[in-house]
This record gives sequence, structure tokens and C-alpha cells, in this order.
Amino acid sequence: MARKSDRIIIAGQDIVVPGAPNGVVTWREDRFYDFKSYGDDLFFTEARQTYGSRRDPDGNTVTDIEGLKKTVKCAVIHYDVTHNSKGCASVLKKRGLSTHFMIDYDGTIYQGLDVVYQALHAGEYVNVRSVGIDLNNLAQNIVGSRFKDYKGKSDAEHRRDRSLPQMINDVRWQGYGYTDAQYDALIALMKVLQQQLDLPIQVPVEESGEIKLNVLDKPSSFDGILGHWHISVDKFDPGPGFDWQRVLSGILGGANSFPVALRGVKDLVALSRSSIQEREKELGLVFDNTELSQVGGTYPVGHHMNWHGGVHLYTPAREEVSAMVDGELVLAHFAKEPTSIGSNNFVVLKHEIELPAKSEEEPKKLKFYSLYMHLAPIDFSVDPESRQVKALPEWAKMLVLDQAVESTKSNTEAGDDEYEDEELGVKRSAALRFGRDSLKSLKRGEVTFLKGINVSAGKVIGHVGEVGEEGERENFVQVEIFTDDTWKTAVGTGGHRRHFTFFSEDMDRSLRVRAPGVLSMLTGEYVGYSEGLNTVSLSPFEIQDFYSDESNMTARKLFRRSVTRHVSEWSDQVDWFQALVSIEGEDPPDGWGKIRNRLQRVMGKRGPLRAQSAFSEVLNQTVPFIWLTEEVADHLGLKQKPWKGVLYHFHPIHFLLWLTFYVGR
Repeated sequence: MARKSDRIIIAGQDIVVPGAPNGVVTWREDRFYDFKSYGDDLFFTEARQTYGSRRDPDGNTVTDIEGLKKTVKCAVIHYDVTHNSKGCASVLKKRGLSTHFMIDYDGTIYQGLDVVYQALHAGEYVNVRSVGIDLNNLAQNIVGSRFKDYKGKSDAEHRRDRSLPQMINDVRWQGYGYTDAQYDALIALMKVLQQQLDLPIQVPVEESGEIKLNVLDKPSSFDGILGHWHISVDKFDPGPGFDWQRVLSGILGGANSFPVALRGVKDLVALSRSSIQEREKELGLVFDNTELSQVGGTYPVGHHMNWHGGVHLYTPAREEVSAMVDGELVLAHFAKEPTSIGSNNFVVLKHEIELPAKSEEEPKKLKFYSLYMHLAPIDFSVDPESRQVKALPEWAKMLVLDQAVESTKSNTEAGDDEYEDEELGVKRSAALRFGRDSLKSLKRGEVTFLKGINVSAGKVIGHVGEVGEEGERENFVQVEIFTDDTWKTAVGTGGHRRHFTFFSEDMDRSLRVRAPGVLSMLTGEYVGYSEGLNTVSLSPFEIQDFYSDESNMTARKLFRRSVTRHVSEWSDQVDWFQALVSIEGEDPPDGWGKIRNRLQRVMGKRGPLRAQSAFSEVLNQTVPFIWLTEEVADHLGLKQKPWKGVLYHFHPIHFLLWLTFYVGR
């Protein structure tokens, strides 16, 4: 048995492949796989050149990684039609062909040729600019076949799923796919090729966003990952059982995270390795957590016929809350004491990602924001030398550290090197300036503008707080994904729009749902525009029944993929809030001074504010949760003039799954 390593060879350099499930065997470890050397191979009657030099676009021979970056623009996926990778190498040599990598059923990566050379695997014009990868698969077309088991390795560890039939290059194909170990190995290999060679990670798609199942018009000009069927009309590899989305999400994503850990549900990395059926079953538990909660927090309609831009996720007390996607922390609020109806603490992250586009399109950038509301308090008053600082989320440690560093030290000068504080375990750039005012503002319990704080997906940003009347509080976090008009340009291309359903916008500022399409789904009966304006009245119990009734599953799934546009419940533009703050009364209610101060901070007003006592309780509950003002929107980069407090909302879990499994982020 050949000795295994954890490295492949690119332009003579050893490159580690993190995550390769069963190691790497190069031609150095086992000469049998060397496509440059024939030695004592008995099946050769004469030596044949099974490889060639690469030339870059300027005609120069490629000799190093920089030259490869200019030249290699795609990877071609093949199946080997043999029982194992050793058989693949043997067959290719007999045919005078070659490939760079072979991935066996157990996930072992075999390398037969340095990537600096072109292999003979996909045609003259594609070979010079591609990496060849052969996956072990017997690749029978089993359309109409009665046999049920894969004719090869069939043990549970190396199980292969039978695909649905597909028309590939106008031929109906059905076959068996690939093992988990093969997917893990391919993803690990592709990540290295992306990092080392700047290899684009995109695949040929139709207008619908589905993988293209026919040969491309100009395969030699496509940058990204190709199947052999995209190059030759008489080829069908890697076959209908190849999970393109699993590979894309594994290469580009895998770091995304559910905002909280839910019992019985794997993390997104583990889910990406599951079969589609297993994945759907576990994801059902995530959606059920909010839809079957019985106490509200559903999307896009709350239990009081109100627009609800996010979902409640119910967990044990003080469960960790994590960033779903890499982003920048731009807004935060942490009060020491809860409001009369629980925690109003939150953070907002800003995200910008590049969406893969069709080959003829330029990639588009998508800007969006994630909100994590109802977090537990954070104590920012700790000394950085205290052990208590260890319990703070990393972003909070950074703020505390900034407060502690003396101004004479060069943390305020741009261009200084990054340093690491061993006590806090935090890396920070000396060029970042959070400013003492930010920390003071957070300590005072104010909505605080932040910048320069990057938070990775999966990193803890806080803990689940409590919400509800005192003595009846629930433990949950409200999670939202929102953005402005710019999302339509990014998501409207490359087939991404098919993953979403846009309901007609509701510009009424009352927060009451009036969109006829949504009301029709809720009632199961057609609701016209006029009826929608007059509103359909459903009780909280009827809303609850809608989400818990299995016969409404089609409608529930449509709601999950819906994009809504309406005034945000956190906005100062909700009409009942505007009405309340404009009411004047002769006798101020109890505690009006505290309410007035909150109003003045939120509304940016410093003049006299009075209210009738009848509204004092409502104001006391409402004001602490209003934070989205025009000033805040400008800081976040939300584009809306004049300011109306209106946002586009996505179901945060559906949006996260789209990013992870269909975009690959």
C-alpha cells in the first residue's frame, strides 16, 4: 500500500490539502500513478506523450504558480468508469490520456501529474487552461434497469444515492452518484485550487439557475467548474448523480452558521454532507421551531395580523447567538435592565457578498443586513486584566481592549502592524479606531454606531435574552434579514430570483398586513385588492392554526421563500408611533420624564413632549424598541429618500440556506 501524505504538488511546490478525508497519494509515493513515466508498466508497447507544457496567454511556457494563475481558468469533472482510481490510471495510460487528480470511492486523492503541465483529458483548447479531475464511478446508465444496488462498493460507509433521470446532451440518463468521502475530498481539493490558482468557482447555468445539461457553445472560454458533458456532445460525466450544489456550497461556503443551535439539528457544514432527503428532514425542525411555537414570531405575518420581518427562534436561557454570515458589526444596543416587556438588546451586521453569475454576466454584489434582537445584557464595565473579560464575545473584547490601550501607543496610527493580546486572545489591527465614545455609548445603554469590527460566521455575538411580561417571559432571539432596493439588481440575475417569491409591497405605515396575496394565503380564499385595503381580520388563534395545520404546508413553504416590503416594526415611521408621540395632554403620566427622554433620543427632538396618561403604558413598551431612524439608516448605508422606514425582508433561515446551498457562501 502506497504511503499517504496530506499534500499535492503545484509547480513543484508541496501544498497542504486541509480536510482531505483519506489523504493524498502523488506519483512520488506510488510511481504507478505517474503519467510522465512508464518504467516497467507491462501494458505499454511504446512510450506515448500523455501530457504537455502549458503556455500562458502571452505564449510563455508556464513554470510557476503565477503563470498558472494567468492560464488555468477551469476545472473539468469526469467519472472514470472503473472500479477504483488504480483502474482509472491504468485505463488512461493505455489510451494515451492523463488527468491531474483521481478521487477514489474512499476519498483518497491520487495525483498523477503536476498541475504545471496540461493533461490530455478534455480536448486541445480546454486542456491548456484546465485541471482534470476524475471521480471513481462505474457510470452505468440504469434507465429502465431493474438492478437496485451499485455494482461496486456498496457498504454503508461508501453508499451512493440513485439519481433521478435527467436529459443530458439529449440522452435520458439515470445513475448512481458519489460517496460522502468523494465529495469531501473534491471540496477540499477545489478549495486549494481556488486559493492557489485564483480558480473561479461557478458553474454553467440556465436562465432558471439550474445546471446546464448540454454542451456549451464555447466551452473553451468558460471560467469555472465544468462537467465533461459541457465540452463534448457525446459525454455525460460526471453524470446525473453529481450534486453540483453540494460542491459549490462546500467550496465557497461551509462557514455559514445557524444563529442558534437547535436540538436535533446538525450545523450547516454537516448538513452539506447529508443527502437531500436527510437535509430536508432536519431543516423541517428549524422551520417548525418558530412556526409551531404557539406564541408568535412567525414570518411574514405575526399573530396579530401584523407584518413580521423576522422569526423567533426558541432556545434554553442564555444560549449562544452566532453570526450567520461573515459581516461587519455596525450597530449595537445593550441596556443593563430589561424593559417592561423584556430585552431590547440587539446587534446589526452588514454583509456584502459577490454572487456567482452566468458566464456572460459580471458578478453582482449583494448588500444585506442581519439583525439579532432580544439579546441578554453584556457587562462592558470589566477591567481588561480581569478574568471576566474572557466571557465577553470577541467583538466586545475588542472594544474593551481599545479602551484599555494607552493613547500614546500607536494603535491610533494607520499602517501599524496587527498585534495580538495574549491575555484577551484577540487579534486587532492597530489602525482600527473604535473610539472611547463607542464603548461609553454602549455602557450608557444607547444605540451605538460601530465600524471596523469584522465578525466571522459562527462567532458568538451575544446570548439569548428574555421577552414578555414579567413572570411570563420566553427565551428566544428574533432574527431578521433586511435590505433596500439594491437587492433586486443582484438577485435578479444568474437565476437567483427563482428562489424567492415577491409579494406586492404594502406601503401602509400601520404594520397591519393588507397585501391581497398574503391574505389570500392565510384565509385560503381569494382576497381582492379592495378587500385587502379594508383588511381581513384573523385572531391570533386563527393565525396560529394556519402555521400548525399540515394541510397549509404549500402556503407555509411559499411564505418561507417570500420577499416582503413594508415599514419596519423598529422604525420611527410606524404611524401609530408617530400618532402617540404627537398627542398632547394636560397631565403627564407617571414616569413621563423617563419616557420623554427616550423619545427625545429616538426622535432627535429636544422640545417639549407630552402625552396623555392613557398612552403611557403603550409608550413605555414601545419607545425602547424603536431604533431605526433616518440617522441610523444613513449610517447603515440603507438607500431611501425620503425616509419612510420601509425595508425589504427575507425569511432569515430560507435566505441562509439559499446562500449556503445555492450560492455557496
